[in-house]
Amino acid sequence: MGVKIFNSYHMCFKKPLFCLYFLVLSHWSYCQEVEKGAQSIKFDYGILSLYELGAFADKMNMANQAASESIEHISGPISIIYSYYISRGIALGIAVRYEWGMGSLYDISKNYQTPEYYNGSFKDNLFTAGPEMQIIYTNHYKYQCYGGINASLTYRYRTTERYGTLNKWIPTGQVTFWGCQFGEGHLKGYIEIGMGYRGLVNGGVGYFFH
Repeated sequence: MGVKIFNSYHMCFKKPLFCLYFLVLSHWSYCQEVEKGAQSIKFDYGILSLYELGAFADKMNMANQAASESIEHISGPISIIYSYYISRGIALGIAVRYEWGMGSLYDISKNYQTPEYYNGSFKDNLFTAGPEMQIIYTNHYKYQCYGGINASLTYRYRTTERYGTLNKWIPTGQVTFWGCQFGEGHLKGYIEIGMGYRGLVNGGVGYFFH
């Protein structure tokens, strides 16, 4: 009789204790991700970057020839972003990006029908780095909504068929209007909508740790 009573009490307390343990574990995981000192590393790919949209196109004279360019192949921006949460609502970090593109240069001062109109091919390698700030709108242990701003410099290493190497530094950045991280545990997915060198739409996976 005593054993049955013990088992009955054991079963009555087992489920509530399990639920309490689950809630504590979930809250601990949540705090691990959003409290001061939490960190993340994200691996990102985007589409429709500033480079792809033509924002870095040269409008310059080369030996008194007005040059125009056409980007024909592009990799899309690949980025790595490190973030450190200085509070539950703000994260500071740094982002680096690599992107390449290939295309053709044209002399728009010439007649379009002449062979001189084509001024050779080019290939660009773009390296970008800069600090960024993330502002968290909504916190939850399963998802997080945020916005952000980034100010960066891009180094464009360009090789051309006719003009040799044409390198330049370009000020750039990224504004994230809306972003969402989703998932539980250390590994999460995310997607962002914004404008800048990482693209109008970008996303990937991130590793979160404390």
